[in-house]
Amino acid sequence: MGFLDKAINSVNAAIDTSSSKLDETIEVEKLESKIREEKKIIDNLYIEIGVEYYNNSKEKSKDHKTKMDEDIVKIDEAKKIIDELQAKIEDLKAKEKEKRDNIRAEKDAKNKAIDEGDGRY
Repeated sequence: MGFLDKAINSVNAAIDTSSSKLDETIEVEKLESKIREEKKIIDNLYIEIGVEYYNNSKEKSKDHKTKMDEDIVKIDEAKKIIDELQAKIEDLKAKEKEKRDNIRAEKDAKNKAIDEGDGRY
């Protein structure tokens, strides 16, 4: 029965590992989608700043400077959000990798116990 037990153990570990990777992929995609949204906001703000700069240069008005300053603050805030999301992605990947490593280690321990004839598994 040792071979069958090891095969079952390996299949279960593969399923758990695949499930973990799928969960990671889904969560990373959600976070990357939020990053893309923030980058679109930044792109639109860059365009607005360009328009304001043009209008400011053309009209020599101080009103446009205030709007540009507000947009610059919004860009900085969006960049901060992107950095936070990227950190979450890295943390998530590290946690899921650790989870998969633990699954593999548990599988190896079970297989070793089976090989040694330990009846615990």
